[in-house]
Amino acid sequence: MSHPKGKITKVTCGTTVKDSQPIVFEFYHDWAPLGVDHAISLFQDGFFDGIPFFRVIKGFLVQFGLVYDKELQKRLGDASIQDDPQLDPPIPFAPGIISYAGSGKNSRSSHLFVSYGSAKSLGTQPWETPLGLVTSGMETLTALNGEYGDKPNQNKIRNRGREYIQEEFPNMHHMTTCTVDVNEDGIAISKLATSFSSEEDKLFFISSAVVGAFLCFFTLRKFLKSRGAGGTKSN
Repeated sequence: MSHPKGKITKVTCGTTVKDSQPIVFEFYHDWAPLGVDHAISLFQDGFFDGIPFFRVIKGFLVQFGLVYDKELQKRLGDASIQDDPQLDPPIPFAPGIISYAGSGKNSRSSHLFVSYGSAKSLGTQPWETPLGLVTSGMETLTALNGEYGDKPNQNKIRNRGREYIQEEFPNMHHMTTCTVDVNEDGIAISKLATSFSSEEDKLFFISSAVVGAFLCFFTLRKFLKSRGAGGTKSN
């Protein structure tokens, strides 16, 4: 498996699985830049909050990506993107690999799946370029209720929403809420600042960070000057 060298974005999601650990997804931007950026955008918009794990096939995969809100599904979920090229050599599917489900060339939208195993049939389609890996909470994914398999009808989920799932598949598990941790250099402060509840708190945080940076700079400068004063000289 290719070790990611570039930007990594971590997403942590809760579930309705009783007494379970949250699921931690790590998305590797160098594996599939277009696909990862699109998925992260959906997570940041709260698209995946509260969605059902509507396809759970033990030993194969778990799929999700349909919301109960028709308008939200049309506006965000049905927007498709171009396929990313497979890496050379390609990344093999193993337990915890994340990818898109699709229906043809450039059909990737909001449907994601996580591989339970190492099925050779996965990764053979152009939309199945791996996006990342589940680094924690795989036991939660394996604990998802798999009694319904492929029975849930995706069109009925779209048209009838939560009512359809509650009537026909009452024991289906769902995601609760997801948080995105962006570790890109240069934007960490702005991302942290958005988490404060008021403008005053944001300004205090930013000003404190700036003051701290200046103090570190001047302390380092003073230290380097003192080292230079006592150093050796050559003629």
